Amino acid sequence: APGTEVPGYHWIVPTGRKIWAAESVMRPQCAMHSIFIGQPTSNVVSNSVPLEYVKPQRSARLSEQSNSDNYSEESIAVLAQARQLSKHYRHAYITPEHVLLGILEKGGDDALKIVKRGKATTAQMTKLVEHHLREGENDIPLHVLNYSERAKRVLDAARAESARQNAPAIAPRHLLAGLSKVPNTVAAAVLGAVDLKGDDIFS
Repeated sequence: APGTEVPGYHWIVPTGRKIWAAESVMRPQCAMHSIFIGQPTSNVVSNSVPLEYVKPQRSARLSEQSNSDNYSEESIAVLAQARQLSKHYRHAYITPEHVLLGILEKGGDDALKIVKRGKATTAQMTKLVEHHLREGENDIPLHVLNYSERAKRVLDAARAESARQNAPAIAPRHLLAGLSKVPNTVAAAVLGAVDLKGDDIFS
């Protein structure tokens, strides 16, 4: 639980109005990685799910296939999987956590090459993210699901990273970089916990 003295990393993740404590527990030989995120108070919001999971107030759907960005085939598959995961969990938005799970499942060799530079396997990272995803109460049609504001910032950061590298398309590694650059999300905390951070590691 937050505040417990454990070996590994410890940091405080600000969410704007609230402060959340986060820990990464590292077991010998990286046998198990865990992240605990919660408030220092007893009133945990939405079972530790980011505050973005609220009913959308307007239609702002961003299609991974119909917008003008040049996504690679792998990235299109990643974002389509993120949409499916949001629907599966009955969430109101496609969030950075869905995008990260989509990368781990559909990112292909491009993403795996980056993930192997960290301190956890794809399976371990998946468990870290899934630990914080609780089933919601929304039944939004797949084609209507919107990206959360933070997920949109992730896509913007991925676009900028692709341009910085003069890449021909936005690849899964650029999405990973985007996830690492947008703070105060479970996805960014997971990447940081396994040492996937900094521009060089995503190049």
